[in-house]
Order: sequence, then structure tokens, then C-alpha cells
Amino acid sequence: MSDSPPQRSLTEPRAWQERPGLIAVKPPDLGEPWETECAAGPTVEAKRVAEAWRVVDRPGTLLLTGATGFLGGFLLAELLAETDARIVCLGRASDPGALKERIAANLTRQRRTFDPQALADRVEAVVGDVSKPRWGLDEPTWSDLAGRIDTILHNAARINLANSYTRLKPINVGGTLAALQLAVTGRGKRLHYVSSIGSVSARWYVELGHAYENDPPRDLDGMNGGYPQTKAVAETLVARLGRAGMPVTIHRPGLLIGDSVTGAWEADDLLSNLLRSWVRFHAAFPFEGDLDLTPVDYVARGIVALTTTPASVGRAFHLVNARNWTVPQLLAMLAELGHRVEMLPYEDWLEAAERLAFETHDPRIGAAVRLFPPAAAAKHKTFPLVYRIRFDDRDARALLEPRGIVCPPVDPPLIARYIAAMDLESGR
Repeated sequence: MSDSPPQRSLTEPRAWQERPGLIAVKPPDLGEPWETECAAGPTVEAKRVAEAWRVVDRPGTLLLTGATGFLGGFLLAELLAETDARIVCLGRASDPGALKERIAANLTRQRRTFDPQALADRVEAVVGDVSKPRWGLDEPTWSDLAGRIDTILHNAARINLANSYTRLKPINVGGTLAALQLAVTGRGKRLHYVSSIGSVSARWYVELGHAYENDPPRDLDGMNGGYPQTKAVAETLVARLGRAGMPVTIHRPGLLIGDSVTGAWEADDLLSNLLRSWVRFHAAFPFEGDLDLTPVDYVARGIVALTTTPASVGRAFHLVNARNWTVPQLLAMLAELGHRVEMLPYEDWLEAAERLAFETHDPRIGAAVRLFPPAAAAKHKTFPLVYRIRFDDRDARALLEPRGIVCPPVDPPLIARYIAAMDLESGR
């Protein structure tokens, strides 16, 4: 691979197989279990391909999975604000009314500004389960969606950095297979898949030191946990559909942090609890490598903008922060804000955190501690948020910056916003 990515046209969308890199390169022959896991997926009729290419401009009726999650709520709010599409949200609930309430509660919790009337008029709730075949939908519901959806934004995933590939496969891989199946059933559909930078974090890329947006997942060797492994397999399945001619786009967000405007951040997120632990415990533990910290509102704006950009078809995009941060640099910003944090060995940090959780009976501290592995288990493992790879994002920036979509800087005012939103000031 050369030191710079190959040049690609950003104008006229062409067939997937005509594009370089991700689109044209077949994943290398790497044997089991990679070949077995990546061999699934539906066949595509030429008629469906032609139908799907008619909707590469703007979605008319879009199906969104994962709307009750962290990124999903921001995606829904952005879709309501920036498109005229009717949005079908699939999720778990006892009935559509209960799912609609979950969706509204999620938007409120995330401090998203939305028009309740738009939510009532343009958002349709469909009860389903992405961990089940065909998302657990009965035949009439499946056929109905297959006939009227023109765009799928598949965002639902289980993000658990401690779970194995096998545990995460039903949702992260199986759910993606269902999205592919729906894309080629009934009318042809454009597919947007929300992957992760972890999909290109195998040892090959670590040794190379960088990953470009047109680089495909190569294998699962050296990946830190089941989550990036499932994303690599699912993304490869999506790319296979693209090579068959369907208009697909892959979005690889970096490590999500809170809203850069309001500071809203998912409470049970590992990264938010890492910040919470630093401020609550006045202590941190060292780990090597940089952290890519990408505000969730930038990622949501970027993904929704790319759904209405024909030049995004057949490509992958890194939605990341151009600058990475080390733990000492982040602690220096906390010190500027008056939070002095001592660096401790991991074993000592974990012991102090567990003691504080026991003494204070604070459920938030206890929840934060439970996200970190025991000292013995962590001794020989890489911290799961560190990839030691530079993720080039020049293609994403080339399409998004002209539309005024730029990743906000991580600086002391932003960190202060997060601390205030987490209600941590009282713990200083």
C-alpha cells in the first residue's frame, strides 16, 4: 500500500465494482473462521439493483434501527431536522405505542430539540428484535416494509467491549444479515451501515500504523474483543452486497463522546465512566496509546448528510476526530478545570475505586467500577478503547466540510460541559 490513498471521484456515482479500494478489492483468502463467517448474505436480482439506484439522492421512507440507543437518538433527531423522509423506527417494546414512548424518552434524555408534532406525524414505530432472523417480524410486516422502504440506515448493535464474538454475533452480524435481506426483498433499497473504526483494527493495520477509508477489513487477528470482530464480519457482508451492484455506504465512527453542545452523554458508556472515575476518584491509571474522541453530534450530522449525498455510494467513511489524545493530555485539561488527578497502577486504582463504591453506596460509582476488568484479567490485555492506528478521514471531510459539518475540538470548555452534564462538580 502506498503512503497516500488512491484518488477517487467524488461526483458521479458508479457501480460498486468500478471503484477502487474497499469496493473493488476482494478480502484476502484468510481461511477459517473468516471465510465461513463472511460467506453468508442474500443474492441480488438486477431489477432490485436498478430500483435501489433511483433513491441515492434523498430517502423517501427510511428505516432506522437502534433509535432508542445513544447514537440512534441523535440520528433520528438529525433525520427529522434535515430530511423530509418518513422514518420507520424498529425496536423492542410490548407494542408500537410503547416503542414510540421509548423513542421520545430517549430524545428527551439526550436533550435533543425535536418537534413533537414531527415525531407524531413522520415517525412510525415497528416492534422487532434485531437479534432474531428477519428481526422477528411476521410475514405481513416484513412484506409491507420490503415493499415501501427505499432506504435502510442500520445502526443497531450491542456495544460490549468485554463480550466474545459468539455472544455479540446474533445482533451485530445476524441483525446486519437481516438488513441485507430486507434491502433486496420487494423493492430495491439503498443501505447505510453504521460500522466502527474497530472493523479495521486487525494486527495487519496495527503494524501498518494507519487505515484509509477505502481499506477493507482484512481478518480478525489481533482484534481486541468480540465487538470489532463482529463489525469486521458484518461490514464485509455489506461490501459483498455492494460488489453485487447495490448502492451501499459504510460509516465508521470513532470513539463516541457526548454532545458537544449540551454535554449529554450515555451514562453506561465505558468512556464516560472513565471520565467519571477520574473526577470521582481523583485518580487514573496509565495505558499506552491515543484516544480518538469524537462528539456524537458530529457523527450523527455526518451520517445523515451522507445519506443525501450521491457521491457517498459505494464507499466507506471514517467519522473521527482529526486529533487524538493521550491520558496525560486529558488529565492536564482536567487540572486546568481544577480537578487534580493522581496516576496510580491499575491494581491500586481499581482497589481504591471498589473501596469508594462500597463506602459511599453511590450506584453510579459502582456501575463505573463494574465496567473495568479485574486486575488479574487486565494485566495482559490492551485497553479496549485504544487502537494504535491512525484512521485517515480525508474522504469524509471532503464531502462534509463544504456543508459546514466539522468535528468540534476537544478542549477544556468541552470537558467542563461534560462534567457539568454528568453532575460531577459536587464530587470535586
